[in-house]
Amino acid sequence: VPRQERLRLMGMFISEDMACALDQYYQCLVHDNLDQARRAVAEISNVLGSVSRERRRAQRVGVLSFAPFIGFLIWHAMGREIPLFWASFAGATVAFAGIFPWPNIRRLAFREARSESAEYLFLIPLFFSITLLQKTGFFESFSGFIRHGVETAGVSLMALAQLAGAVFLSAVLDNNVVADFASRAIRDLDVGLTQVFAMAQIAGYAVGGCWTHIGSAQSVVAYAFIRKEIDHSFTPFDWIRLITPMIVEIFVLTAAIVFIESRLL
Repeated sequence: VPRQERLRLMGMFISEDMACALDQYYQCLVHDNLDQARRAVAEISNVLGSVSRERRRAQRVGVLSFAPFIGFLIWHAMGREIPLFWASFAGATVAFAGIFPWPNIRRLAFREARSESAEYLFLIPLFFSITLLQKTGFFESFSGFIRHGVETAGVSLMALAQLAGAVFLSAVLDNNVVADFASRAIRDLDVGLTQVFAMAQIAGYAVGGCWTHIGSAQSVVAYAFIRKEIDHSFTPFDWIRLITPMIVEIFVLTAAIVFIESRLL
């Protein structure tokens, strides 16, 4: 392989700063020139030390990025005049400043960001659908259905049904979407009923969100990590097959808690 091509490939896959030293090292090994190979190793070690110092600086900036993120979260919690978006935007801006001087890391970060963002694009039509349902009065009728079910079937049975429904919907949609529209159906109930049904819904979001690879943010990230870093042939059905036994155990436990709480009410 011509030297310029070797240098280009090593610069692309390893580091441009180390390409010449690495090429010299490998050439020395091929020709059994151990003394020059040791000198090449020393040069490579110096470059690695410089890279290590740069990495630590980038890590420190990354840690500092939590300060504006948490600060904006607190500001948002104190008053709604600050949109929640600014918290993540501020943290990302500071973190990006830590990797800006290094083009390779910038390209890697943007590539990973595009990959992660693509996993969430399917949520946009769902949020439009929720807005449409809200404006057409769907949730008012759903709230009436809950009241009728409480009067005819009882609080316990309806709470368990809501738990199971939240599990299923969070698995096939997304727990944030389900939390958005399901909470609208219980906002006009009595305080005691609101507490029981809110607990059933929250438990359902948590359980169902982990059941599939699209059910929650942590599932999306975990599934993408498995596909990229562990097993490229890993499928959504593999995820469901592995996680279902644990989901069943958690569902039984949460159902028992919801039933006991509803009976106490």
